Amino acid sequence: KDVLSGFTYDNKVMTFSAWIKSSKTTQGNNVIIGQGISNSDGGWGIATGYAAAQKLSFSIAKPGVQSVIGSVTMNTGNWQHIVVIVDFADIGSGGTSAVKMYVDGVEDTGLTGNLTQNFDESSFNTAIGGTFTGSDARFFDGDIDQVRIFNKAISASEVTTLYNEIGEKN
Repeated sequence: KDVLSGFTYDNKVMTFSAWIKSSKTTQGNNVIIGQGISNSDGGWGIATGYAAAQKLSFSIAKPGVQSVIGSVTMNTGNWQHIVVIVDFADIGSGGTSAVKMYVDGVEDTGLTGNLTQNFDESSFNTAIGGTFTGSDARFFDGDIDQVRIFNKAISASEVTTLYNEIGEKN
C-alpha cells in the first residue's frame, strides 16, 4: 500500500534517510526517492547521478529541472548512509538554503545549485527506488535499505544517531 498517496509537501519541512549502495557511475536518473519529476507535472527527487554523476542531489521540476548538488563523490558499490532535509516552503528563494545533505553522518557543506522556481506538487505518488511519470520510471540502479521519512528537520546529532544505529553495512 502507498502510505504517502495523497500526501502533500507544500510548506512542510521533511527529512529523508536511507542506506544506499549504487551500481551506477554515470549521470542519469538513479532516483532513490521522489514524487514525479516531470517538466509538465512538477515534483521532486533525491538521487545519485540525476544532476551529476556519483553526486547526491535534490531536484525539482516544472517548468524545468533545478537541482541542489552535493560535493561528496558517492562510493559506487559500497553502502552509504544519506540524509536529505528539505524545507519545501523555502524552495524558490534561490541558492541552496532549502536543502541540507549528509553522507555517512557528515554534513556536506559544499552544496551547489540554485532553486529559484517555486515548488510545484506533482500528481504522482511518492515512490522509493524511482519516480513514475508515465513511461519514464527513473529507477535506482543498486540497493536501498532502512528508508525513513520524518515530518521535521532532524538535528545533526539525530543524523549521527541514525548513522550509528546500524553502523557501516557490509
